[in-house]
Amino acid sequence: MKEGISAILTLYKRPYNLVKQVEAILEQTIKPSEILLFQDKVENEIIEIPSSIKNKFNNIYVAPKNIGVWGRFNFARSAQNELIFIFDDDTIPGNKWFENCVNEMKKEEALYGTNGVLMDRPKDYPLKNSFQRIGWYGPNSRTVPVDFVGHCWFFKKKWLDYLFENTENMQAYKICAEDMTFSYKLQQHGIKTLVPPHPMTDLQMWGNCILKDTNSHTDKNGLSANNENLKKYNLAINELLKNGFIPLVSLNSFGIKRLNCLILLTKRIIWILKLFSKDKQKFQKIKMEYISKIINRFYNYDKG
Repeated sequence: MKEGISAILTLYKRPYNLVKQVEAILEQTIKPSEILLFQDKVENEIIEIPSSIKNKFNNIYVAPKNIGVWGRFNFARSAQNELIFIFDDDTIPGNKWFENCVNEMKKEEALYGTNGVLMDRPKDYPLKNSFQRIGWYGPNSRTVPVDFVGHCWFFKKKWLDYLFENTENMQAYKICAEDMTFSYKLQQHGIKTLVPPHPMTDLQMWGNCILKDTNSHTDKNGLSANNENLKKYNLAINELLKNGFIPLVSLNSFGIKRLNCLILLTKRIIWILKLFSKDKQKFQKIKMEYISKIINRFYNYDKG
């Protein structure tokens, strides 16, 4: 196995993001030595790979049938390098994202991602304001531990064996559970899940460097846009909890619940201010700046 970096991209229903993703990956300050593409089948629809970037991929796998979100992780086992990035099809990294993750991996071997989920009522996830997001949705100036990560994953290739070790029941969910199951299996091996720094002062370090309204992030093609899928996420997390997944709130219940309340309060205050403002565009950045201050203050004084 080589010591370089492999980047695995996913194509499902959003080919319009793929060109931007490839461009962003080629502009990284630390370059990958291979870029792979996993294309899942869309029933009754033909999704074309943009011809302008076909030659940028070292390997393209087109699934003969719909496999679901687990397929790209299984495909990643064909990568030639020790370090792996897997991207959702809606995630455009800043050009220092690979550098950011590699530097953090040198400090501590862990699973890293751009969108961390921190649950304060795990049995209710992802319903009823039961969690907060750290990273792209909630900027952090220092590395933060979370329950699991999504949108982009950075890890060591050998850890994929853990993900597929006795997890057939979770793989059966097909359209979800790969993210939480990965962190659960790594937890069993003493490996943490972390979100590297996403400082407001340098968006190029982010796993997704585009600031936008979080309410409009997921378009109609996103799996989480479907309420039935959210119910599946809830079933999946409860199955993992029964199997022994230990959420961070069980280690610091008061602190994480307090953090959640402060972020929710901030969001509501900013939303009210936005209603009465003529300049509505500026409030997304203001909201993220305040959330960032709350998260950073919490992790500076409460080590969680």
